[in-house]
Amino acid sequence: MKRKPIDPKSVFDLACKFAAAEQHLRHKSNPNAGYMASPSMVMSAFAIELFLKCLLLLEGKEIDRTHLLNVLYQKLSRSQRRRIEKSWDKEARPKIIQLNQRFGYDHPSDLPNALVTCGQTFRDTRYGYEDPDRQVFYLGELPPILWRAIIAIRPEWTPKR
Repeated sequence: MKRKPIDPKSVFDLACKFAAAEQHLRHKSNPNAGYMASPSMVMSAFAIELFLKCLLLLEGKEIDRTHLLNVLYQKLSRSQRRRIEKSWDKEARPKIIQLNQRFGYDHPSDLPNALVTCGQTFRDTRYGYEDPDRQVFYLGELPPILWRAIIAIRPEWTPKR
């Protein structure tokens, strides 16, 4: 039985909701922001997943139910990955390099490898009590980058103010 086609706009709208909820949780005015770190990471990872799936749909590609961020990312066209990585390198990579230096981490700062490192955050953080050391997530700058990549393709999806 053939699956009903998925509307990329509905995927985009849901991703935006998760991204907005994540931003609300970790906003500096939230006195519980530190306590909300794990749920915030899950929501951010899910927003990334949905934004990537939206981009894949916009490219006319099939999507599956995977939560693996690196797998979804690698399915994007090469030109789209280059555009996303250019934004990542400008906006996020310097921050990751700085965090690595400040805290002695050795997290990959390039996007493809960061997606491998954080690629199972949706699962690992939800089940963080099983292995707290597997809870690694530093892709918080990625949702707005992906949002802008989608808006570049569909400017009519920009929210009206």
